[in-house]
Amino acid sequence: MTCCSQGDIRKVGIDAATHKRGRRKRPGGMTMDDEANEIREPEKSCCLAQLTEEANERIRRQLEVNVAYYARRLDRIEERLKDLEAEWDVERTVSAGAGVASLAGLALGLFNKKWALLPVAAAALLIAHAVEGCCAPLPALRCLGVRTRREIERERYALKALRGDFSAVASGPNADPETNAARAIEGVERD
Repeated sequence: MTCCSQGDIRKVGIDAATHKRGRRKRPGGMTMDDEANEIREPEKSCCLAQLTEEANERIRRQLEVNVAYYARRLDRIEERLKDLEAEWDVERTVSAGAGVASLAGLALGLFNKKWALLPVAAAALLIAHAVEGCCAPLPALRCLGVRTRREIERERYALKALRGDFSAVASGPNADPETNAARAIEGVERD
């Protein structure tokens, strides 16, 4: 099962108690509402957890593939580091999405008052993300391959290590701690 198939993303949004897609009869005489009521809450949570786990695994594997590729192409590491510097992380993506939703809600609220609720929802999303570290669009963003800042930094530092940025940091048993500290800072700050 792929992480981002359309059916899986649909499953993430299912709320078993309020699922109302239609009342068409299914084979066996059950309606879709009857089937929705049979969906157990843990099953929904497992689906969400499985999607997030699959997305995390796919992102981790992609990091390994990227680093292995650039280990064979050392001349292209500089270009990749620039790409990583420009890559948006989850925090930035959620913040930008909430900002766009707020502005769109304010603009559309001029024509229809119901749209004025969109900025409120966006603000609630940001608060939930700040307090809990998780928010509703996070599983979908992870399925789309949006990485955390830490994941981006892991790739960045792995590439810098391949490039040899930290080779001067290695110290012997009798090395001066102040020199080692200066070398470490030098190695980390090199772009």
